[in-house]
Amino acid sequence: MKKSNTQNLIIAFTTLLSLSACGGGSEESNQRTAPEAVTFSGNETESTISTSTVQPLAIASAEGTIQIIRLVNIPLEIVGFGIPNFDTSNILDTITDAFTDLTEFLSDVDLESLGSDGIEVSCDSGTATTENSGLNGSIVYNECSTGGVTLTGSLSYSISTLNQTYTMAYEDVSVITEDGETLSFADLSMQCTVSGCTYASDFTGFTGQIYRLENAYTYGTNSSGYTASGRIYDANLGYVDFDATNFTYCDNGYPSSGSITFSSDNDTGTMTIDSCTSYTVTYGGNSEPYTW
Repeated sequence: MKKSNTQNLIIAFTTLLSLSACGGGSEESNQRTAPEAVTFSGNETESTISTSTVQPLAIASAEGTIQIIRLVNIPLEIVGFGIPNFDTSNILDTITDAFTDLTEFLSDVDLESLGSDGIEVSCDSGTATTENSGLNGSIVYNECSTGGVTLTGSLSYSISTLNQTYTMAYEDVSVITEDGETLSFADLSMQCTVSGCTYASDFTGFTGQIYRLENAYTYGTNSSGYTASGRIYDANLGYVDFDATNFTYCDNGYPSSGSITFSSDNDTGTMTIDSCTSYTVTYGGNSEPYTW
């Protein structure tokens, strides 16, 4: 019974954190369809903000903000393992309870006794091959459909009861939503603690460039405005850290309002979103208007 109960707790906890990737019940889920999966292979050093780099770094920061908003809204319920839906009305409390229950139950369980016979994943159609050992595992989906959503790709996960962290990483994933949209990711990862979740992904932005997003976090809605932060990598210029406030987006995926501050060790710049077609970049006391 210990093995069965422990696996059930792992399954339930993994399901809960997977559901939290949807933003804990955010009201917007109709983000634009993601482009084909891409891999970032550009500059990974810290950027230097200057008069010649401030505009593209402002655009990169806006791209990163849009991406993290989209990530917390994409439908990842497919990794739900057939467990009944959790109440996500207060996701942080639920995550804390799940960590507590799992930690207490595993305190007197020999994790090695769990073996590697895998966690069963239920697909309405298609297949899902699983392996697990203790609190680490992997799942390979092959057109696995559940609740109208279809997933192909691989997922690996790791749970640390000592540090109360949960890491989930997808590779070469394609998700077909209930609306028939296809979302593709070469890699997408998520790390959660009792305080919330951060995301990382390589992606093609709305301007057509390839970026890398790391340590990204957001909350809010498009009606009230999003708060977001993270690190964004520009393929040519390197990375900056950004913080966005009161951020909203238009139907075409471009920003519509709000402001973004982005910084590196040497300096700071600011982007103010004026409308769906224009924005202003401020650096060194000078402000310049631009259009998308």
